[in-house]
Amino acid sequence: MKIIHTRVNQLLEEKTPAELAELGESIPSGKMQAAMIALEGNQTTGYTYFNKQSLENLDIIGIDREIIINFSTRDIVDINGVENKGYILYRSLSWENIMYQDRNTTPPTFSLSKRNFGLNATIIVNNISYGGNVSKGTVSYRLSGQSEWKQVTGTEVPVTVSRNI
Repeated sequence: MKIIHTRVNQLLEEKTPAELAELGESIPSGKMQAAMIALEGNQTTGYTYFNKQSLENLDIIGIDREIIINFSTRDIVDINGVENKGYILYRSLSWENIMYQDRNTTPPTFSLSKRNFGLNATIIVNNISYGGNVSKGTVSYRLSGQSEWKQVTGTEVPVTVSRNI
């Protein structure tokens, strides 16, 4: 599952959503019940079916499994599962720990503006543009001399100046 997940991450960087939609096939009707069990009754919408041959078309060689992949959520499910200590596992328990290195080295671009309110101001992050297949992100900041980053809700950073009298 880690091998497949790593390759899915690469494909998401290499291909457009339209190109990803052409990979694999719809879940065959004879596999739909197994897919529903593996997804614990959740919808199969957005998932694409891959068998050994179609995995090889993704350059994943030697894995003879039936997998469904949701490229938009990076969810990878083995519809037949793997038995482990009396339980059937459909997903890798540790795939969330895979670190994904974005191969697009172009950082996002943005512009800044501000609104003043006396001693207080708001910095506004505008025109955010992401490279590669990234569609969204978060705005975070840290104050000079501090190590803790603070995440901003939205794109406005409030700035308050304290003044001793």
